[in-house]
Amino acid sequence: MVNIVYKKINNKNKNNYLNLSFLREPDVVIKKLKELYPNRNKNTYGSYLNAITSILKRTPEYKEEYLVYSSENIIESNKQRQNKLDNEDRMSEQQQKNYLEWNDILALEDKVKQKGNLEDKIIYYLYTKMPPRRLEYSSLIIKDSEDELNDNENYIIVNDSIKIILNNYKTSKKYGKYIIDKLPELLKELIIELIKSKEKKDGNYLFTNNKGKKYTQNQFSNRINRLFLKVNKKKVGLNILRHSFISNLYRSNPSNKKKIEIASNMGHDVRTQGFYNFIQ
Repeated sequence: MVNIVYKKINNKNKNNYLNLSFLREPDVVIKKLKELYPNRNKNTYGSYLNAITSILKRTPEYKEEYLVYSSENIIESNKQRQNKLDNEDRMSEQQQKNYLEWNDILALEDKVKQKGNLEDKIIYYLYTKMPPRRLEYSSLIIKDSEDELNDNENYIIVNDSIKIILNNYKTSKKYGKYIIDKLPELLKELIIELIKSKEKKDGNYLFTNNKGKKYTQNQFSNRINRLFLKVNKKKVGLNILRHSFISNLYRSNPSNKKKIEIASNMGHDVRTQGFYNFIQ
């Protein structure tokens, strides 16, 4: 890879890149690479930075240069990681066609009650009676106490009250454990009814597929799609729910404090939340 960098920087085909002296001017090399790859196509720029830092890390006489390239590499990696998250949170063209306003989604409640089964109702209320999070509800483990919980699992604690404890979700490394201890009463009643009707025990998953196994996140995402197809004949998936909720919230011009509160409830930051704003 470093030989390619040499050729790109110096516009030469000769393979004398083993002489690393052309890397002595990090500012020049970084500027040239940015000019060559202004759009960071397939993160080629980042790949070259990785190659340079990998070589210089093992070359003591280039310690100062290594620190410059390494710092730029970290910045670029963080930028690419954030871009990936941002792109995942944007709606696709097909999702835009299926888009529903938040009030229209709430208006489907009666149809969910009429056409939906018990699990349908719980899923609908999880994503409409509270700020809609991502797919972490797919892996809720039923427990009757908070003793000896695994920090890598998600739980629903069912005793005198009901509490959801989320340890494993998309942004958990950034935000840590998240607890939901104020569930709507109707939702609590439905959860208790599901547990009793399915004879679920301590340690079982709250939601299971038709084989009795835990939903994968992809399966749970499809489960949400099927629910809305049943009551609205549109694939109103999770991403649309989140976009619609935020767009409706932003219409009222919420305070920064409110934006931060909702962002925390949904498991993202305020910057990411801005991408969900899809006012039409």
